[in-house]
Amino acid sequence: MTRRLCLLFFLLASTLVVAEKYALLVGINDYPNDISPLRYCVADVVAFRDTLINVASFKKDNIFLMTDGMEGQMEPTNINIIKRLSILAKQVKSSDTLVFYFSGHSIVNDGNSFLLAANSDTTTQDTLEMSGVPLDRVSKILSLVKAQQLLTVIDACRYNPEASRGGEDNVLTDEFSKGFKIRRNSGNSQPSVSATLYACNVGERAYEWSEKGHGVFSYYLLQGMNGHAANGQGQVTVTDLAEYTQSKVMDWAKTYRNKKQTPWLDQSGGAKLILVENRLAAVTAELSRLESELAETKQQLDQVQKEDGNLSQVEAIQRKTELQEKVRQAKAAEVLERQREETVRQEREESVRQQREQSIKQESTREKVRREQAEIERKKQQLEAERQKLQAQQLESTDIGQLLQKAKELQDKINEVGLEVRAETNHQIGAIPKPQKSQVNPQGEFETKSMYQKRLNQSRQDDKKREQQYQREVDEIMSTIDSEIELRCQGYQDALALINRDVVLDETRVVLDLGRYDPENQVFTDAILSAKDSRQVQVFDCPLKVPLSYAKQFKKSVENGTAKIRVKVELEVENQTSDIKSVLVEDLVQNLQFSHPLPQLTVKSTPSSARVIIDGRYIGLTPYSGSLSLGQHQIEVNKTYRVNNGYYQPSKKKTITLEHGVDLSLDVELPQPAALGVVSDPSGLAVRINDKNIGQTPLTLSLPPDSYRVGLSRIKGLETHPESKTVMLVSGKENLVEFKVNYDRTKFKIVNQKLIDLYEGMVMVPSPSSISSFYMDKYEVTNAQYREFIQATGHREPIYWDNSKYNQSNQPVVGVSWNDAVAYAKWSGKRIPTEKEWEWAARGGLIGKKYPWGDQQPNSSRANYYGANIGKPIAVGSYPANGYGLHDMAGNVLEWCQDWYDRDQYYKVLRGGSWADISPILRVADRNNRNPLNRGIYHGFRCVSGFLFATP
Repeated sequence: MTRRLCLLFFLLASTLVVAEKYALLVGINDYPNDISPLRYCVADVVAFRDTLINVASFKKDNIFLMTDGMEGQMEPTNINIIKRLSILAKQVKSSDTLVFYFSGHSIVNDGNSFLLAANSDTTTQDTLEMSGVPLDRVSKILSLVKAQQLLTVIDACRYNPEASRGGEDNVLTDEFSKGFKIRRNSGNSQPSVSATLYACNVGERAYEWSEKGHGVFSYYLLQGMNGHAANGQGQVTVTDLAEYTQSKVMDWAKTYRNKKQTPWLDQSGGAKLILVENRLAAVTAELSRLESELAETKQQLDQVQKEDGNLSQVEAIQRKTELQEKVRQAKAAEVLERQREETVRQEREESVRQQREQSIKQESTREKVRREQAEIERKKQQLEAERQKLQAQQLESTDIGQLLQKAKELQDKINEVGLEVRAETNHQIGAIPKPQKSQVNPQGEFETKSMYQKRLNQSRQDDKKREQQYQREVDEIMSTIDSEIELRCQGYQDALALINRDVVLDETRVVLDLGRYDPENQVFTDAILSAKDSRQVQVFDCPLKVPLSYAKQFKKSVENGTAKIRVKVELEVENQTSDIKSVLVEDLVQNLQFSHPLPQLTVKSTPSSARVIIDGRYIGLTPYSGSLSLGQHQIEVNKTYRVNNGYYQPSKKKTITLEHGVDLSLDVELPQPAALGVVSDPSGLAVRINDKNIGQTPLTLSLPPDSYRVGLSRIKGLETHPESKTVMLVSGKENLVEFKVNYDRTKFKIVNQKLIDLYEGMVMVPSPSSISSFYMDKYEVTNAQYREFIQATGHREPIYWDNSKYNQSNQPVVGVSWNDAVAYAKWSGKRIPTEKEWEWAARGGLIGKKYPWGDQQPNSSRANYYGANIGKPIAVGSYPANGYGLHDMAGNVLEWCQDWYDRDQYYKVLRGGSWADISPILRVADRNNRNPLNRGIYHGFRCVSGFLFATP
């Protein structure tokens, strides 16, 4: 969300010495009462405070900072703002300076203008008048200030804080700009000087710069005060500051938004205020020295270009690039040095160094890149002209090995710059606070499920907006990487381009042995060409077709040195190798030319984008086409796939022989992974492929084409196990393998590769006539049983799992939520009981009785409850069972049921009472409830299987 802002900048100055300097700075990002939040208000006033201290020599104790999040008298409420401003207005003397800076929302309503404080309410005109800061009240207070110098900054042109939500374009209104006027009756001997600087003109809006963390206007205002607006004497005045800010903001708005934002200055009075003195003698001298050295280097480069050899020219270009970087750093240091007052420079020397380095890294803004692109293009054109000139001169001696070594050095420097820029970018991204997901918890018994869901949905929307904003800021930073690397590497790239273009060797650097001439085919079939004193250029066959009538004299011309030989060489900087690309021989006696172009090799593959490797060296992806020297070559084509068992790299190799004038094309078909699906009845069974466990059904795998043995892992307790199957997977095809496991599913189930009795550890609970019976666990689920569940699934541990008072193997598990109980029941092939099932089972056939054993009151021989004075859960089955054979249906732990407690569907039912409950809670008809996320120390459960008894 773009913050619309406007800034009114009032400045009074005189020739009198300022006795004291005071400032009240107010910044508000987060507003209550449904007023849209802002982003950079606090950052603006904090940066302005630092500038006042470091540049304008304000005392830290004389600056009062009020931002949202502060408490007490420094909380930016409407009363606190007016109170603090009034106190300062009365406190300052006629020779003092007062600065008031407000950054936040403002609003115009019914002809009245207000600054919005941290407690402002815009619901109605009455609430606005009671909670806002009236602009005319601020004008009245400041009009009575006796200070000789008065600076007022109001960074708030948003006349409607609600407009941003509907996409309205908030602009500065004439009504608001006229609503703030300071009319001072100067009682001082010196006349007051007033200056009002607006961030934008009427009808325009002010923009934000998320990359810088400030408004565009405030960013350039701070930059100007920190030295960028200095005049020829190294001073920063109010007039110079206004002109600098106006120019920068207008350029930014046009370039990045294609809009208008026109700061303008309204000034009265003739006095001049100098914000920064000139403290730059040392930096200026160093800059002058570097510029002189750079001029000398440029002259050397011009001289080298007129002489022979490439290495000297490359070294000169490299030196020029390094000096240009030093000059840029010195200029940046000059800017930074303006930020320092001489009286504090010595004690802040280390801080200056760090800020200088930071400024150097971030100096290249987009405006600067645009301006420098034209200069870069001019350099490219100049270098191309030089290249063409040198191409004609490049018939002198050239050592390929030295060229490769120098090119490697330049490439290493380019790589280092790339790593440096990416490290800086990662640091910038790391400085952006990463949004954290909000935790939304129930607020108690007076919040319904629908209320909780509404809060949860709102929280998720807010989380999504914060994540999107974070990603936008990261993307903005990432988008500058390539341009920054290109800018910093331009000089090195220019020098490397000079080396990497075609290198031409002449007859002084090559040897051409023509050998025997074949008159029938009119070709020197055994001709061999090699380079002198350069092991990097290979020796290769070079048969030349020469007509019979010219052949004898041609051979004599080569032997007598009256033939020019031109060999084009291609350099491979990364691999530090070179290859001959083509040969041109000119017989100066007969004025004839004979060429030897290399044959072309074309490689295609199915599928495409396979790697092409020639003679052990990777040269590109298919489809590939390029020239290759004559003779034998080893060609390999491969492609790497990610499959379930690692990586699969099918490869085809071929030895080829290239002859003069004959191009060659290869079509390669590579195998592709195959898809294998494995399903079973029942599902969830472990799959083994070639005797290795690989997952559970249903399973889809990507595997290399081959023969596989597919089967199921052994199921304990199963008499007849499905046999494994052998499957042949074909390249690019799909295959499906099915298994069916036979067993009596009415009595058994398979859990964790074990065949277990469905009703082991359970008792049958008879139901009323016409309704089937069901089975219920004889005991509450124990810690030992729950531990198996955790080990098999990786489910979270109960909340009291490490407490010896509650974690004994035969004790019922506690500290589990309703969701935990449901997860265990599903894993074990069961479910938790409905409330009706639980109560029916708990009665044990005693219809109408209070407790599982009848109407007698509980005691220590019947149940573990508060009256038994045990103080913790005890081993399951420690008390007699009820009429159905079920233990601990009263006491020990409360037991979760499936049902919601009421129609609000916020709480789940718990039944049976616990070791900490009094006797009435143990009644079979008693109902308890808790949030399903609750993991209480009294909560446990047991499971049921079979017929689902209807819920109430």
